[in-house]
Amino acid sequence: MNKIMANKKIILVALMLSVSVILVGALVSAEKNWAFENYTVNISHDLNVVGNLTLGEKITFSFGEIIDNIKNGWIKITGGLEVNGSVNITGTGNALYFPDGTNMTSASSGSDEAYVTYEEYDTGWLYKTSVWTNVHLGTDNSSTTGNVTHNLNAPLSDLDVHVLISIDGTDANSWELSSETSATSDFGLRISYASNNEVEVQTGASGIRMMDDTGSGSALDGEDWYYKIVVTKLTKSDNATNIIEEVGDDIYLKNVSKNFGIGTTSPTEKLHVEGNVNITGNLTLGAGKIYMDGGDMIFRV
Repeated sequence: MNKIMANKKIILVALMLSVSVILVGALVSAEKNWAFENYTVNISHDLNVVGNLTLGEKITFSFGEIIDNIKNGWIKITGGLEVNGSVNITGTGNALYFPDGTNMTSASSGSDEAYVTYEEYDTGWLYKTSVWTNVHLGTDNSSTTGNVTHNLNAPLSDLDVHVLISIDGTDANSWELSSETSATSDFGLRISYASNNEVEVQTGASGIRMMDDTGSGSALDGEDWYYKIVVTKLTKSDNATNIIEEVGDDIYLKNVSKNFGIGTTSPTEKLHVEGNVNITGNLTLGAGKIYMDGGDMIFRV
């Protein structure tokens, strides 16, 4: 009798398992919308979605990276983004924005393609005690006449200089100074060229005139605060693969106004070759001359 009951239980369990598998398969394959309200669904294997996947909030990865919908039409990526293919930005008014607020709305391509390199110098937060009147704000915060040494090798016209102030030396509690001046007092901030590797940041004889978050002006003249100066440089360089132009049977270098070197990194002429040159055809000279710095001229017959 016990064996019969046990067999019945085994058959019943097997029947329930079969029904569960059938139901799960029906749920997965059914072309219907299924809602799991107030439940968490954990998937420990791969998920293959043939149709669309609509998310209400964000995707969080195991290493802490997040893709989050912060507002209509915008997503925020917390972590790095590596793109192995192309990035296509479409639409009127769309742009690629940088951390300093600037943006790139378009870029040339094809034979006019160029690379833009970004270089930056940052003094870091420097503590400044009391004296803000008629001084230089420089790399050395103990000097009142020093400059900002950025070593970017560029004139002031190719640089972007930002002067920031903070009461506690943190980016979260800081703001950028402008060159606001007062007609009745010598308040202000002057940024000028000192050399290709230095800029001069001069404060007014009465200090710096600031505007607070209510729109009212106030003076920075005797406070114990922090300052930070950030100098950035953008440089456009030609794409090396697009310097060479091929027209029919001819190949030439285009848009090159500097000297071209073979075997040397410091050419002194339009064509500078360090090594031997083998010419099997004719060598035609215009109105120029042949100069020899020592050695012999040997003609082979």
